This record gives sequence, structure tokens and C-alpha cells, in this order.
Amino acid sequence: DEEGRHQFIRVDDHVNNIQHMLKKGSFFENDESIEAPMIRKRRDATKNGNIPGLRVFELIDVEPQYKKYLTTNKTRYVELLATVDKGVTEGYNNNKSLILERILNAIGQVDVSYQAIGVRMVLTALEVQTEDLFARENKGGKELGNYKEHAEKLRKTDAFKDISYDHGLFFSKTSWDDGVVGMAYMGSVCTSLQYSINLWTFTAISGPTTIIGHEFGHNFNFPHDGDECTCLTPRGCFMGGSKSSRPGFSDCNLQRLALKEFACINQPPKAPILHRCGNGIKDPGEECDCGTEENCKKNGDNCCEPMKCKLKAHVQCSHYNYPGCCSEQCYFRKEGTLCRKATSNCDVDEYCTGDFPMCPVDNVAQNGMSCGDSIQMIFGTKSRSRETITKLSHHITARYFRIEPKHWKGTGESDWACLRMEMYGCSPDIVNVATPISTVDLYYHSRMCITPNITNDDECAAIPDGTKLIYKQMPNLDCNHNRMLFDYKSDGTMIHHCSGKKICQDADGWLHVSSTCGAEESKFNRTQLDSLKQNEKCWLSEGGWPKTGRKIYLSSNCDLSDYRSKHVLLATDCKLAQGFRNGALPNSAFSSSSHDNGEEAFHARINDASKWCPHKGGIGGWLKVDFGKQVKITEMGIQCGNYWNWVTGYHMYYSDDDKHWTPFKDAHASSWKDDNSVCYNGKCQKTLNHQCQSLWNADSRTASDVCWNKLNTEAKGFGTCSSTSNTSCATENIKCGQIQCRSPDDKPYYIDYGTVYQKFDVDTHICSGASITETDQVGLGMVEDGTMCAPNKFCMKQQCKTAQEHGFKECIKVNGKECNGKGVCRLDGVCQCEGLLNPATGCEKAYTPINGGFSKWSEWDRCSKGCDGGSQSRYRQCNTPVPKHGGTMCNGALIESRNCNTDACPVGRSCLATKLILEEKKRPVYDGVYNIKPSDDQAAFPAYCDMTSDGGGWTLLVSSHMNDWSEANVLSRDAQNPSLSKDYSMLKNADAIKRSYLISQPTFEYKLEAHTRGHWGGIWKAPSTYSLSSTDRYQTDVTLLKKFNNWDYQSRGLQERLPYLYKQRLTTSDSDKNGWGSITDNQHAALPSYYIRGDHMMQQPEHIWFPQLTVGQKKIRFCAMRMMLRKGITLFSNILMI
Repeated sequence: DEEGRHQFIRVDDHVNNIQHMLKKGSFFENDESIEAPMIRKRRDATKNGNIPGLRVFELIDVEPQYKKYLTTNKTRYVELLATVDKGVTEGYNNNKSLILERILNAIGQVDVSYQAIGVRMVLTALEVQTEDLFARENKGGKELGNYKEHAEKLRKTDAFKDISYDHGLFFSKTSWDDGVVGMAYMGSVCTSLQYSINLWTFTAISGPTTIIGHEFGHNFNFPHDGDECTCLTPRGCFMGGSKSSRPGFSDCNLQRLALKEFACINQPPKAPILHRCGNGIKDPGEECDCGTEENCKKNGDNCCEPMKCKLKAHVQCSHYNYPGCCSEQCYFRKEGTLCRKATSNCDVDEYCTGDFPMCPVDNVAQNGMSCGDSIQMIFGTKSRSRETITKLSHHITARYFRIEPKHWKGTGESDWACLRMEMYGCSPDIVNVATPISTVDLYYHSRMCITPNITNDDECAAIPDGTKLIYKQMPNLDCNHNRMLFDYKSDGTMIHHCSGKKICQDADGWLHVSSTCGAEESKFNRTQLDSLKQNEKCWLSEGGWPKTGRKIYLSSNCDLSDYRSKHVLLATDCKLAQGFRNGALPNSAFSSSSHDNGEEAFHARINDASKWCPHKGGIGGWLKVDFGKQVKITEMGIQCGNYWNWVTGYHMYYSDDDKHWTPFKDAHASSWKDDNSVCYNGKCQKTLNHQCQSLWNADSRTASDVCWNKLNTEAKGFGTCSSTSNTSCATENIKCGQIQCRSPDDKPYYIDYGTVYQKFDVDTHICSGASITETDQVGLGMVEDGTMCAPNKFCMKQQCKTAQEHGFKECIKVNGKECNGKGVCRLDGVCQCEGLLNPATGCEKAYTPINGGFSKWSEWDRCSKGCDGGSQSRYRQCNTPVPKHGGTMCNGALIESRNCNTDACPVGRSCLATKLILEEKKRPVYDGVYNIKPSDDQAAFPAYCDMTSDGGGWTLLVSSHMNDWSEANVLSRDAQNPSLSKDYSMLKNADAIKRSYLISQPTFEYKLEAHTRGHWGGIWKAPSTYSLSSTDRYQTDVTLLKKFNNWDYQSRGLQERLPYLYKQRLTTSDSDKNGWGSITDNQHAALPSYYIRGDHMMQQPEHIWFPQLTVGQKKIRFCAMRMMLRKGITLFSNILMI
């Protein structure tokens, strides 16, 4: 501003002024449920010791180990605001260009890691502060809250009128109390809490990349990795501590990522990080960008000229950049092709336009549109061993049932949604049928059956008078035997079914079977708590507690709180076990989304020796049961999978045809409070009931209105309209402040979101209060934006308003109907019409068809190969005009091809020799694998040849990605398959290739480069007698001719010698015990190796090149291949010895 307190830098406008600086740096090269946001903090390890589909379009940059976890094929782009405090500004002597370079370096390095899971980080604005512009705090939570408020104010300034961002990062020179070096709101991307604070690191070459990646992970809903998590990359993981310059992610991270949708980050950035060809993002001014040349080849892109970012002459579009509406053949997909299918009833389908490569903007339904999401979370179990039975809020009648675990516990090394179960109910047409009678589960044993004291059903019909009723525990708790059936008449008369005799007391007071019972003596009324009562006395076991063989008498103890007097009429009450436990339901009735070995779906039976588990930890999947006929279900029984894993909450769906499924919804979903959710940013927001269930447990519900009215207005610590302080809600906003729940538990079972919990009795209504303003989990416990708070109103920023009052647009109405009743109103206020109806007319009128026409044929293009037979083609397009609105397509071929360069490739002594032969014959030369033959007595072998870079003719000797080199493979590794993308070595042939040139000069030159070309190394001269694969550490007579970057010879870095072999190491070190200055290695803590130690030094580069050999007027180049496996700012992911 005018006083110089801070400066906004629009990154894209400034980058061109610092390109020469970036070329000096370490990174740059020219060449896309717990949903409530909360806070996570990271402590300094030195202080704490621990850091804790129509068609599927491939996510090309996603690494293979992550693909199976991803739930979307979209690349997500997160646009960033970065703010540096005055301490960071002063640390760089107020040099704003240098600050921008460092911020770009840091974010760019983290972007490389996140690309691997389909997420891009794009810097759009930088705020450089020269004095504190908001109140600074020693506590991380308060600092984060203050920065959030500051950044929200920035959005409203003129400087941000055409700049948008999805996430704000604050960089501080100093850390916070308790060793906190970073803090972020959990799961906050695409919410108003999308911020983090980070300690800046001046000494690291790429800044605080580990901290940024860690806190960014929290914003993406990643908790700290525990022992149960598996890091999916040997480079270490952001959320569990890292050991490399490019950490990755664990299975836990990706499982949590799959729980959330991020509608706001599905579009490519408007102002990308760098307008640079080769970053894999189509920037303004570019026709396409498939990444670097190697990346384009790897991904099979046939549309884009990689080093020019221009479309090839014959194509219309780039499939790499726009797979949705650009075909693999690089032509626009036909108008009306579905390119993005709606993912929910709050989303809309998007279709290709036929004349544009990009799938239209990812639109969603208008905010506030009713979506009726009231699916109920059903409680599972908290027990490690016993079955937990949950009574359904209403009965379901269906043939098929599907169980989908949503919450589960794992206390060992895994986190599996395993279960065993039983379902309870009856036939849907049951009327006056004989019923078994049982107790309920008591603390020391499972339920027992009531039976006359006989041993089998054969005795049933002739049972003698006076036979006592006793309790008996049956295998599989199966009471459904003929001798155990009773008729309970409408007047209360109890009759033993098969004998026809009544039940009454004998002279000693025991209940028995008798043909002489009086009418009133055999009548028993059922109490509200399921006691069987006669003359104020109820059925009870002798000794007070039911046990096998014990008789039953009438006791004055009724409706006991410990349930000893409770007796269930299983058929009458529709609580019969449905054949899981006793095996009556066949194995073929069970199926599942997946299963682990030996844990198939049919093992999902109570007390089964095994259990059902999905095929891997961290996923819920589904379990389906086919009863073969309709049944009525009233209760669900869940048992843990084993001692370590149990399902605590699940959703249930039911169907009569196995095709159309209905979710089990809340029983009282009849008012707006219970039944209706509304769409909010493409998601059907959870009801208040569901939000309470996600925090407390499946038995929880939203509290009564009196609780909301009292706690959210009195501001006494258990209700607030602010996530960071106790404030009173205005009357109209009460349902948008802190969420108020009613739970049978004293504290939440799922998420411990408060610091203090207290039960309140407000006018006989129980409120489960929580104090949340002092917790580090900022925002957790507040009603979520988009929650319905009143008829036709929903919450946003703690205010309850209509969609229009919140500022959202309405759609055109035709004939009194929104979008003429033939479309959906989108969030942008435009109708999404059916078929070819025109949105501009409110879906009333159709577009006019346009027929397609051919263009002229192009010239023949360049032959695809210089030798061994290639092809060339010419092209025309159906674009004069492009067919539109149902018009006809062109009829005829778009491509004609012919053969070319059919002569065999020459076999030279090296790549350089092969290149010279091709040039002499005036053939074009191409990068790729050729056969070379260094000497007459040596068989030809394949080599990767770079024929185009720096004069061409380079032979790849070593390509090293990881730290698993050994003495056995460092000289030769997968030598028949030269590759830039995996570990490879043909170092044993290096001297043979050198000798093939009959070297007579006294010296040769070699080059060492690290991380990026032209960095962190130099060019040396060495005697020609030196060997390139020697174990001699005394080849020290080398002269540094040119240095890349500012490093010095040192014991913990490069030393003055030709790299030599020591066991698995290719190194310049002077000591067997010193791994610094190495190119290949197998040290667990170094990826790929230790290189140069020190402030702003390249300690663990992404790759290294060695050597480039020069002799006299001839240059023999042993490789030098740029390894471009990622989009974005140029960097490398391997070590190359050349």
C-alpha cells in the first residue's frame, strides 16, 4: 500500500521478470466420514520427538500405487494465496523477487508430490508484509484464526477483484508455543476455513516443503499417520514424517481423501503458477501442454508438439489436456457426448458442445434446492465380543438388504470394517402365529429360551400336566422349535402351542403346563417394559437370574432395570432371528463388494469362526443379503469382526428387485427438520441429525429446540455463533451456530470435538452440551454451511437465510415453471435443459441444427521414424463448419497414411556413431532405443540414445530412482531394457564405448549435474587413462572447468576426484564410511543418495547426471537424458549417470 506495509504480487504478472533467477535455483528447468473442519497442528520433531462413468479418462500423472484409492478421474487444481510475515520479508532483505522465487520453489516442490494423487497446487497471489497486518499470537490456534479473518478481508479489496484462491498459506519466521511449526483446519478445502499457518525455513534449498505438504494434507482431511497406516512410497510420507525431498502418502491419507468431495477445485486454474511450456498445464497463449518431451512420449500423446505447446497440424485439440471432450485421435467429441456424469442429486451432467475441447464448467444444482437426504446412521457396536442389537426406528419389508459400513474402529496395525451380524424380524403377513419366548441378553450370558422341561419335540404333544417351564440356553440362541412355541391370545391367555395346554402356577408357585388351568390363572398382561404380569406379579427366574434349568415363578419384582424380568415374544414382536447365526440362511444368500481371503460374505454370521471383511483396510464397501422372499426386519444385531476391528455405524439400503434401492431413513422424517436437506455447492448437506450422529454416535439426534434456544443464545461456554469465541446467536440464526445434540452417552464416541461435556436438563429436555471454543479443532462442532435451518432457508457463515438472501441467482421461469419444467436450475442461475433445448429461452425452444463440412487436405507430415520403417500421414477435419445441434456429421475419412524410411537402422559403435551414420545418409534422427556394438568381438546390445539434446548422440549408462542399489547391480541392471523411468545400468560398458573411439588425447571431460540440468555440479577435465567404472578412489587429478551453483569441495559433499565405485556406491567420497557426494547408494534414510550438505545446498537431489566425455574435437556423450515424469515446473525424479 502507500505506506509500504505490504505488497500484493499477482504471480503471473511478475514471473517473467525473475526467470534468470529461477535458472539459478534448485528446482526449475526451462523445459484434482469426517467432514466437519477441524484443526491439526504439527510439532517440531526436535522438540517433540515425533511428527506424528460413461468412459473413464485416465489421470495420467497419478502414480500406480495410489490409483486404486482414488474415487475421481479428475485432476484437482488448488489455487493458492501465500502470505509472508515481516520476519520472512526482512530475512530476504525486502527482495520481493527473491521471496517470490523461494515461494514458487517451495510450493512447486510440494506440487510435484501432490500431482501423484491427482492434485495440483497453483500459486495465484503473494502478499509480502513489511509489518504485522493482524494481531500476532504465540498460540497457533489463535494465530490461524486471525490469519483467516485477515485473508477474508483481502478477498473484498480491489487488489483481489480478479484474483481467486482456494487456500491461504501464512508463512512465519518464528514458530508457536509448544514447538508448533504448522497448523491447519482439518478437511477445510472448499470451506470458509481453507487456511494454514507454516513456519518458514530459510536454510532448506526448497523451503519448508515438508511442513507445507503436511498442513496441506490436513486441509485435505488427512490425519497424522498412525501405526496402522502404510506409507505407499519408500520416499516417506508427509503425514508420518518424511525422509526425502519428495514425500508421498499413506493408505490412511487416501482413504480419508475419498470421504470428501471438493467441487470448488475441479476446474483448471485461471492464473497458473507459471506460463511455461512443459509444465503440463495449458496456460494462456498455449494451444496444448502435455508436459516435457519425455512425459508426452510416456503418456502416448499424439496431439501436442511438446517443446512448442502447439497442436500438431492435423488435430483439433489435446486429449491430454482435455480428455473429456477431446478424443484419443485429437478431435472434438460429438456434441451431446457425456463428459462428466452427475455424482449426486445435487450435481448435473455435463455434455460436450462439439466445437470445443473442454468439458463445460463443472456446474452443480442451485444451492438451496431440496435433496431430501435423511438416510439414517444405524448404530453398530462398541463391544469387542458381544452382539449389539439395535431396534430400527421403523420396520422394513423387502427381499434384499445391503449394509454399508461408515464408521469402524481398528486398534491394531490395521483398520478394517469387519463384522458379523444377525437380522431380526418376521414374515410380513404374520398374524396370530405361535411364538417362541426368550429373555434378553444379560451381562453374564446371552438370551435364553422358555420351554417346558422336556428334551425334544417328539414329547411335545403328549406332555404331562404339571411339566414346569424352565429357562434353557440353546445353540445359536435358536428358540424356534416346536416344543418352545406358545400361543399368546388377544385377551392375554398363554397356551403351550403343540400340547394345547395353558400356562399357570402350580401349588408351589411355579409356572407349569396344565389342562386344568382356570381362565384367569392363565392370563398374563404385557407391561411397557415387556414383563409378563398377573395380579401385580411378573415372570422371574428362581434365584433371581435366569440360568439353564431354572424354573419360573411370579414375583412382585416387575420391570426391573437390569432386564431380568423382560421376556420377548419373538414372533409376536417380530424379533425372530432370520437365519444368520443358525445357518438356515444359505451361503449363497450373501454377497459383497469385496472380501479378504477366508473372510467371504457368508462369514458375516454372529459367532462365525471367521467374519466378513472388505479386501483391504480403510474401506467400507457393502454386504448384501438375499432372503429369497420378502421379510419384515425390526432389529439389527452387529458383532465385531474380531477383538481389534468392529463397525460402529452403518447405512442400510433395501430392495425387492436388486436394482432399485431405497435408503433406510429417519423414522420421523416428516418435517423440514428431519426429512429435507438442501444442495450446497454440489453436495446434499447432512441434516442436523446426521451431523450429531457423525460426532457422537448413531444413537444421537439433534437436541430439542429449547436446548438450541438456551445454549446458543446465553453464550456461557456450551453454545456459540463463532468457532473461536463465545458469542450469542441472533434468534433467526440459532440453528446455524454450535450444533446441539442429544445423546445417551456422556461424551462423543466418534469424535472428541470439545474440551468439556455436560448434560443439561432444560424444561425436561436433555441437551448434550459441549464446550468447543478452546479446542484446537477449530470449527468442529459448528453447524455446517448448507444445513437446512428453517423452511426454504439454510446456513451459510452462521446465518440462516434463503438462497436469494444469501446472494444466489434464480433461473428463468416459463409457463410458471422454473426452466419450463424441462431442466434443472444450476448454481450459476442458468438452466440445464433436456436434449437440444436452449437455456437462453428457459428450455422452451430448441437450437437450429448445423450440418458439418470437410476442410482441405493437409500436406504430408514428417515420417515417424528415421529408419526401420515409419509412416506419414495427411489430414482433414470436419470443421467447415463443425456439426452442431443435431446436424449431420461429415461422411468420409479424416486421415490418409503411407509408409516411409523403410531401411533398417544402422548399428554403430555408440549412439554418437549411429547419429553420424544417419546424418551422413541424410535421414532424420530420433530419440529412442537403438542397437550399438562398441567392438567387433562384442555382440550388439540395446541402448537408449538421445539424438537431439546438446548436439545429440548421448548414450544412457545409468538411470537410478531409488536407494536399492547393490554391488551386484550397479555395473549392470536390467541392461536389455534401457529406460529413463526405472532403475537401469550399463556402466560396465562405459570404458568399452570410450575405447571404441581410439582415444589419443591426454584428457577427457566429464560433467556432473544434480536435480536439474545445469545445476549442482560442474564440468571437469580428467586424464584419459582414468576409468569410468573404476574402484580406485585416487583418480584425483581432475580440474573443475565450470561450476554449477555455489558449492565448495567438502567431506560432506562433492570431492575432487572422478566418481568411483565402492560396493553399491558410485561416489566422490574420500572415505568408505562417508556416503556424501554419492550418485548411487542403498542407505535407508537417503533418497536417492546423500549429495551436498549445508544451508541451501542440494542434500538429496531428485537425480544426478554423470559424465559427459569430451576428447579433442570429438565429444562422446554418455547419456544426459532429462527425466520428465511429472507435469508442472520442470524437475526430475531419477538419477542419471551419463
